[in-house]
Amino acid sequence: MPPGSSRRIGLNATQDRALLKSTMSERVSRERLLVADAVLVAVAHKQFLRRDFPISAEARPGRLFRGRQVAAQSRGVARCRDERLTSFGARIFRAVRKSHEPERAYAPAREDRVVSGELVSVVIPTYNRAGLIARAIDSVLAQTHQTLEVVVVDDGSTDRTAELIKTRYGAEPRVRYLTQTNQGVSAARNRGLGAARGEYVALLDSDDVWKPWKLELQLCCFRAVPEAGMVWTDMEAIGPDGNSISRRYLRTMYQNSYRWFPETSGLFADSRSLAEVCPQVNAPSPGARLYWGDIYSQMIMGNLVHTSTVLLRRERLEQVRGFNEALKVSGEDYDFHLRTCREGPVAFADVSSIEYQVGRPDQLTQPVYAIHMARNFLATIAPALERDRERIRLPASMLAAVQAFAHGWIGMEHLELGEHAQARSYLRRSLHYCGWQPKIWVVYALSMTPPSMVRIVMRQLRRINRKLREFADR
Repeated sequence: MPPGSSRRIGLNATQDRALLKSTMSERVSRERLLVADAVLVAVAHKQFLRRDFPISAEARPGRLFRGRQVAAQSRGVARCRDERLTSFGARIFRAVRKSHEPERAYAPAREDRVVSGELVSVVIPTYNRAGLIARAIDSVLAQTHQTLEVVVVDDGSTDRTAELIKTRYGAEPRVRYLTQTNQGVSAARNRGLGAARGEYVALLDSDDVWKPWKLELQLCCFRAVPEAGMVWTDMEAIGPDGNSISRRYLRTMYQNSYRWFPETSGLFADSRSLAEVCPQVNAPSPGARLYWGDIYSQMIMGNLVHTSTVLLRRERLEQVRGFNEALKVSGEDYDFHLRTCREGPVAFADVSSIEYQVGRPDQLTQPVYAIHMARNFLATIAPALERDRERIRLPASMLAAVQAFAHGWIGMEHLELGEHAQARSYLRRSLHYCGWQPKIWVVYALSMTPPSMVRIVMRQLRRINRKLREFADR
């Protein structure tokens, strides 16, 4: 036996041979003992190379891994126990499996994820929302589809979130509570996605609320359209006072994207009546339809998907892999949904399945975060256009328009922040892509004026824009 072979697989040759001698007849020849020793090493070495035993995913928060992977760190080589085993097979299996069993990670091994009954994992990231998160969790637990789990990821809250979860849901086996230092919403979502065990995965923000039939409806949609990897829906907007602001808010919130596609039927290749797809769900939207198809090209024009309405198949999630943590603060969801659509067909149920909270000062859609959203928008479409230009089925005028919009958006946000030089740089690039933009020309001229004048004009522009939105919501 070559020197060092037994050490490589964690077996002590001297001890093994002594144990074998004690369990074998005294009449066993020296030659047979040497053969047994060689077989022991050879079989264990083969198992080591094949790795035919469960190995969990790598344990590093903030990153999603697929399938079976070897963990970054294992427990190290374990010695065989000092017990007499008469079976070579049992001895080899125990030694090899123990030697390479890694520490448990937050992402369970694939064997742990195979659960029957259409288990849905619901990932809820949260940060200092102890006063709101219970409503979100309760809306999940009240679903008509009851085969589910809730994975709450606390991104370093300093309020009473931990105490509330322990007191209210400590005895609820379907609620799991994970904590981490503050790393941002993308890292928190990725931590939850890594811990999810369901065949389907849903995302819910901690200040939003689901309607009771949401999951049941979306699972019906998946059965009707097996090729779809994601189903999302419309949403109802709820103001700070709890009253409904808009029954159909998706097109209002994402108006810069949906303005290119006035009719939903123009987005998708196929559709069916939702009443046919899921007759047992009495969703309050007569005539609503389920649409599906490949919309990767259309998604280049902007985000069409709201995260809290999404339900994903695990297969699609493993292709997408998770949220891009390099996109900080706000606007990271567009990149995720664009990559989801890139991997294949998706579906849209034209009914409001959630209550979306608007007007809260801690929301990442507030104007203070607009510069980050604008930068992340450009950071999302630029590589997609470079990589998939041949695949994207849009006219050149639309591609030029979306790039002009991206640069113009960043330029206007820089101007609002008083950064006039940076503003002019992005505004010039916007005009390079599309020269006929009266609004951008006005803003560019403003960038040459004193900051006080800029603030007055920009305030008036925002006021006009707000009035136009209110008129559109009626």
